[in-house]
Amino acid sequence: MNIRSFYLRLLFVASLLWLSSPILAADLLLSNGDGFILDVVSEDERAITVSWKNRIYVIPRSEVLKVDTSRKGPHTSYRTSHFILKDSTSIRGVLAEEKETSYTVKTDLGYLDIDKSRIKSSKIPPDQDAKLPSEFLSEKMTQPETKWGGSLSTYGGIGSIANSAPLWLSGSMFIEPAYFRLGERNQLGIRVDALGSSGGTNTRYSVLMPEIYLFRGFGFFEERNFYLSIGFGPAAVQSKSGGETQSGIVPGAHLEIGYQGWRWDTSFLRIGGKVLCFADASSPFCTAGLEFSFGARL
Repeated sequence: MNIRSFYLRLLFVASLLWLSSPILAADLLLSNGDGFILDVVSEDERAITVSWKNRIYVIPRSEVLKVDTSRKGPHTSYRTSHFILKDSTSIRGVLAEEKETSYTVKTDLGYLDIDKSRIKSSKIPPDQDAKLPSEFLSEKMTQPETKWGGSLSTYGGIGSIANSAPLWLSGSMFIEPAYFRLGERNQLGIRVDALGSSGGTNTRYSVLMPEIYLFRGFGFFEERNFYLSIGFGPAAVQSKSGGETQSGIVPGAHLEIGYQGWRWDTSFLRIGGKVLCFADASSPFCTAGLEFSFGARL
């Protein structure tokens, strides 16, 4: 074996060891005061993936108070105590010792003795053995995901336009960003609808409406296969009758309820009954019908 071949093999082995090792050892403090010495596997804007005691956890950023990469060591845990003094000073640290008249607390700046007579309120955990919540386990954690897609719809005119525009066709594009998620069930989305009337008299309508909407999943158990969608936005409405054209910007809104239980890998299908209304000052009108939405999860 020559020198060059030896160094190439050495570099290959070193690369394998580097790739197989944890990305970063760190001290992670949760917002509830529980702290952990662990390995950070990866992180993004939404969550931190960590390895702790041979298990993988995905922790949402909203649950993380601090990550300190300067502290390393074997996987262990601790719980912090929180003291608020009468002068409004806030002290957070690990309780090292309790005496008759004082507490000794280990903080980031070192050990600190706190006289009990100076304490306004305190939160001291009953034990120091913290555990990462099981719901953060990677096989149980459902991460927020961005959804996007398009819709095809067919509507019937309601009320004043039932005769002049009995049939409507529509196409739309939508996106539901992960960062617009509101809790477990609610999601904000953005969409653009283009509608056009067909049939009826010589009057033709066309509508272009961007809107923001609230999407809520519901159903039995945890499936949430049904959904409710409510949205609002400005609608550019144009009507043509004979040689005359009228146009304007009016408020528009929709209400939709449907089923979203069809899922294939990262794709999904929704079918819902939808009502669209437009507050035209001279002649408000609505349409109602079925919408078929196809999309993908990122």
